[in-house]
Amino acid sequence: IEARAAALEAAVAAESGDEAREVLRRELRYWNTRRTTAQIAPAPEEGVVGIGSRVRIRLNGKERLIDLVGHDEADPSADRLSFQAPLAKA
Repeated sequence: IEARAAALEAAVAAESGDEAREVLRRELRYWNTRRTTAQIAPAPEEGVVGIGSRVRIRLNGKERLIDLVGHDEADPSADRLSFQAPLAKA
């Protein structure tokens, strides 16, 4: 969250177009709100999978390591799934 907010602050400062700058400011407001409301999830109990867990799965014969994260951190292409995603729940 901190890195994303810092990158957006720099982008707002560098942007010369009013419309593009407003889009960036809107996104920055979102991330600033996330920063103030975010809560660190406690580590899951031993043997329980939850936010912060890394699980090894076999999908279509291919083994993958998946990190379970909050929805705003999810990036399926980087094997980071929201803990609410159907695969994560499974």
